Amino acid sequence: MAEAAVRTELGGGVLRVTIDRPDQRNALNADVNRGLLEALARLRADGDAKVMVLTGAGDKAFCAGADLGGLNPDDGAVALHRGRSLFADVLRELRSVPKPVVGRVNGHALAGGFGLALGCDLLVAADHATFGTTEVKVGMWPYMITAVIVEHLGPKRTMELMMTGERIDAARAREWGLVNRVAAAADLDAATDELVESLLALSP
Repeated sequence: MAEAAVRTELGGGVLRVTIDRPDQRNALNADVNRGLLEALARLRADGDAKVMVLTGAGDKAFCAGADLGGLNPDDGAVALHRGRSLFADVLRELRSVPKPVVGRVNGHALAGGFGLALGCDLLVAADHATFGTTEVKVGMWPYMITAVIVEHLGPKRTMELMMTGERIDAARAREWGLVNRVAAAADLDAATDELVESLLALSP
Protein backbone atom coordinates (compact mmCIF):
# COMPACT_ATOMS: atom_id res chain seq x y z
CA MET A 1 0.00 0.00 0.00
CA ALA A 2 2.93 2.33 0.62
CA GLU A 3 3.97 1.83 -3.01
CA ALA A 4 0.48 2.83 -4.15
CA ALA A 5 0.53 5.99 -2.05
CA VAL A 6 4.02 7.06 -3.14
CA ARG A 7 5.40 6.51 -6.64
CA THR A 8 9.14 6.43 -7.33
CA GLU A 9 11.06 6.53 -10.58
CA LEU A 10 14.84 6.51 -10.97
CA GLY A 11 16.56 7.76 -14.09
CA GLY A 12 19.51 9.91 -15.03
CA GLY A 13 20.69 10.07 -11.45
CA VAL A 14 17.37 11.50 -10.23
CA LEU A 15 15.00 9.66 -7.91
CA ARG A 16 11.59 11.22 -8.57
CA VAL A 17 9.17 10.67 -5.71
CA THR A 18 5.48 11.55 -6.00
CA ILE A 19 2.84 11.47 -3.28
CA ASP A 20 0.02 9.95 -5.31
CA ARG A 21 -3.23 10.84 -3.54
CA PRO A 22 -4.52 13.75 -5.63
CA ASP A 23 -8.16 13.20 -4.62
CA GLN A 24 -7.08 13.69 -0.99
CA ARG A 25 -4.80 16.62 -1.91
CA ASN A 26 -1.83 14.30 -1.34
CA ALA A 27 -2.53 14.26 2.39
CA LEU A 28 -0.23 12.38 4.72
CA ASN A 29 -1.25 9.04 6.17
CA ALA A 30 0.68 6.01 7.39
CA ASP A 31 1.11 4.61 3.88
CA VAL A 32 2.44 7.93 2.56
CA ASN A 33 4.89 8.23 5.44
CA ARG A 34 6.09 4.65 4.95
CA GLY A 35 6.45 5.27 1.23
CA LEU A 36 8.50 8.41 1.86
CA LEU A 37 10.74 6.55 4.29
CA GLU A 38 11.26 3.79 1.73
CA ALA A 39 12.13 6.36 -0.92
CA LEU A 40 14.60 8.12 1.35
CA ALA A 41 16.19 4.77 2.24
CA ARG A 42 16.59 4.08 -1.48
CA LEU A 43 18.13 7.52 -2.00
CA ARG A 44 20.61 6.81 0.77
CA ALA A 45 21.56 3.31 -0.41
CA ASP A 46 21.37 3.44 -4.23
CA GLY A 47 24.57 4.69 -5.83
CA ASP A 48 22.69 5.55 -9.02
CA ALA A 49 20.47 8.02 -7.15
CA LYS A 50 22.28 11.35 -6.86
CA VAL A 51 19.37 13.72 -6.22
CA MET A 52 15.78 13.25 -5.10
CA VAL A 53 12.86 15.34 -6.38
CA LEU A 54 9.78 15.26 -4.15
CA THR A 55 6.37 16.39 -5.36
CA GLY A 56 2.66 15.69 -5.22
CA ALA A 57 0.40 14.30 -7.94
CA GLY A 58 -1.73 16.74 -9.91
CA ASP A 59 -1.47 20.51 -9.93
CA LYS A 60 -3.52 21.54 -6.90
CA ALA A 61 -1.56 20.34 -3.88
CA PHE A 62 1.99 19.41 -3.02
CA CYS A 63 0.67 18.09 0.30
CA ALA A 64 -2.23 19.35 2.39
CA GLY A 65 -0.97 17.95 5.68
CA ALA A 66 -2.32 15.06 7.70
CA ASP A 67 -5.28 13.08 6.42
CA LEU A 68 -7.65 13.97 9.26
CA GLY A 69 -10.33 11.75 7.76
CA GLY A 70 -7.97 8.81 8.10
CA LEU A 71 -7.56 9.19 11.85
CA ASN A 72 -9.64 6.68 13.77
CA PRO A 73 -9.93 7.47 17.50
CA ASP A 74 -11.10 3.90 18.07
CA ASP A 75 -7.57 2.74 17.26
CA GLY A 76 -6.47 4.11 20.63
CA ALA A 77 -3.97 6.73 21.70
CA VAL A 78 -0.91 4.50 21.29
CA ALA A 79 -1.77 3.55 17.70
CA LEU A 80 -2.47 7.19 16.80
CA HIS A 81 0.83 8.27 18.35
CA ARG A 82 2.75 5.60 16.43
CA GLY A 83 1.09 6.68 13.20
CA ARG A 84 2.08 10.29 13.76
CA SER A 85 5.61 9.31 14.75
CA LEU A 86 6.22 8.03 11.21
CA PHE A 87 6.05 11.63 9.99
CA ALA A 88 8.65 12.63 12.57
CA ASP A 89 10.84 9.85 11.15
CA VAL A 90 10.38 11.34 7.66
CA LEU A 91 11.47 14.79 8.86
CA ARG A 92 14.51 13.33 10.63
CA GLU A 93 15.53 11.33 7.57
CA LEU A 94 15.17 14.37 5.31
CA ARG A 95 17.61 16.16 7.58
CA SER A 96 20.15 13.35 7.75
CA VAL A 97 20.14 11.78 4.26
CA PRO A 98 23.50 12.69 2.65
CA LYS A 99 22.12 13.58 -0.80
CA PRO A 100 20.15 16.66 -1.87
CA VAL A 101 16.36 16.63 -1.86
CA VAL A 102 14.61 19.16 -4.10
CA GLY A 103 10.96 19.91 -3.42
CA ARG A 104 8.83 20.55 -6.51
CA VAL A 105 5.92 22.42 -4.95
CA ASN A 106 3.15 22.07 -7.52
CA GLY A 107 0.35 23.50 -5.36
CA HIS A 108 -0.68 24.06 -1.76
CA ALA A 109 1.83 23.05 0.93
CA LEU A 110 -0.17 23.33 4.12
CA ALA A 111 0.13 22.13 7.72
CA GLY A 112 2.32 19.02 7.73
CA GLY A 113 2.81 19.54 4.00
CA PHE A 114 4.42 22.89 4.79
CA GLY A 115 6.77 21.13 7.18
CA LEU A 116 7.49 18.46 4.56
CA ALA A 117 8.35 21.12 1.98
CA LEU A 118 10.65 22.94 4.39
CA GLY A 119 12.33 19.62 5.16
CA CYS A 120 13.64 19.57 1.58
CA ASP A 121 17.05 21.14 0.96
CA LEU A 122 15.87 23.29 -1.96
CA LEU A 123 12.41 24.32 -3.17
CA VAL A 124 11.03 25.23 -6.57
CA ALA A 125 7.42 26.42 -6.38
CA ALA A 126 4.68 27.06 -8.90
CA ASP A 127 3.48 30.64 -8.77
CA HIS A 128 0.02 29.52 -7.63
CA ALA A 129 1.38 27.55 -4.64
CA THR A 130 0.51 28.62 -1.12
CA PHE A 131 2.13 27.81 2.20
CA GLY A 132 0.82 27.92 5.75
CA THR A 133 -0.05 26.27 9.03
CA THR A 134 -3.82 26.00 8.86
CA GLU A 135 -4.27 23.61 11.79
CA VAL A 136 -5.67 26.31 14.09
CA LYS A 137 -8.72 26.56 11.84
CA VAL A 138 -9.75 23.03 12.81
CA GLY A 139 -8.81 23.33 16.48
CA MET A 140 -5.36 21.76 16.22
CA TRP A 141 -1.78 22.98 16.65
CA PRO A 142 1.26 22.17 14.44
CA TYR A 143 3.50 20.81 17.18
CA MET A 144 5.50 18.41 15.04
CA ILE A 145 6.59 20.93 12.42
CA THR A 146 7.16 23.88 14.75
CA ALA A 147 10.92 23.30 15.01
CA VAL A 148 11.27 23.06 11.21
CA ILE A 149 9.38 26.30 10.65
CA VAL A 150 11.16 28.24 13.40
CA GLU A 151 14.49 27.21 11.87
CA HIS A 152 13.48 28.93 8.64
CA LEU A 153 11.37 31.86 9.84
CA GLY A 154 12.31 32.63 13.43
CA PRO A 155 9.86 32.65 16.34
CA LYS A 156 7.74 35.73 15.56
CA ARG A 157 6.79 34.95 11.98
CA THR A 158 6.33 31.30 12.92
CA MET A 159 3.98 32.17 15.75
CA GLU A 160 2.01 34.58 13.57
CA LEU A 161 1.44 31.92 10.92
CA MET A 162 0.50 29.29 13.47
CA MET A 163 -1.83 31.53 15.49
CA THR A 164 -3.63 33.10 12.52
CA GLY A 165 -3.66 30.20 10.05
CA GLU A 166 -2.70 32.70 7.34
CA ARG A 167 -1.44 31.40 4.02
CA ILE A 168 1.38 33.04 2.10
CA ASP A 169 1.82 32.83 -1.67
CA ALA A 170 4.90 31.65 -3.52
CA ALA A 171 6.20 35.19 -4.07
CA ARG A 172 6.04 35.93 -0.34
CA ALA A 173 7.63 32.57 0.43
CA ARG A 174 10.55 33.45 -1.82
CA GLU A 175 10.80 36.91 -0.27
CA TRP A 176 11.02 35.26 3.15
CA GLY A 177 13.74 32.87 1.99
CA LEU A 178 11.59 29.73 2.09
CA VAL A 179 11.65 29.06 -1.66
CA ASN A 180 14.63 29.15 -4.00
CA ARG A 181 12.82 29.59 -7.30
CA VAL A 182 9.28 30.41 -8.44
CA ALA A 183 7.96 29.50 -11.88
CA ALA A 184 4.70 29.54 -13.77
CA ALA A 185 2.93 26.19 -13.52
CA ALA A 186 3.72 25.43 -17.17
CA ASP A 187 7.42 26.04 -16.49
CA LEU A 188 7.67 24.22 -13.16
CA ASP A 189 9.26 21.06 -14.56
CA ALA A 190 11.80 23.03 -16.56
CA ALA A 191 12.73 25.18 -13.55
CA THR A 192 13.06 22.10 -11.35
CA ASP A 193 15.12 20.23 -13.92
CA GLU A 194 17.42 23.23 -14.37
CA LEU A 195 18.17 23.26 -10.64
CA VAL A 196 18.60 19.49 -10.51
CA GLU A 197 20.99 19.51 -13.48
CA SER A 198 23.13 22.11 -11.74
CA LEU A 199 23.43 19.75 -8.77
CA LEU A 200 24.20 16.71 -10.92
CA ALA A 201 27.02 18.61 -12.62
CA LEU A 202 28.87 19.00 -9.32
CA SER A 203 30.68 16.60 -7.03
CA PRO A 204 28.53 14.46 -4.70
